[in-house]
Amino acid sequence: MAHSPRTSDRTIDNPTFLVRILFCQHSSWQGEIQWLDGRETQRFRSALELLHLIDDAVTRSQARGADQELRHWTTSERKNSS
Repeated sequence: MAHSPRTSDRTIDNPTFLVRILFCQHSSWQGEIQWLDGRETQRFRSALELLHLIDDAVTRSQARGADQELRHWTTSERKNSS
């Protein structure tokens, strides 16, 4: 996978999820997400809540490997996107 030279590359263990969309009401998804590595299942009531659960799992995975971090945008790239 090729990366842009403008990003800083850092890696984490890739958490794996199984997402089941059970309903689509009020312009959002409802269902359940299973975090396969963490062996947990949680129901979600909106797409935003789904993203929050994924973010929480990534943060917890990152805490396990404290020396590993996510990629982030460089400061100069933020200025160029304006």
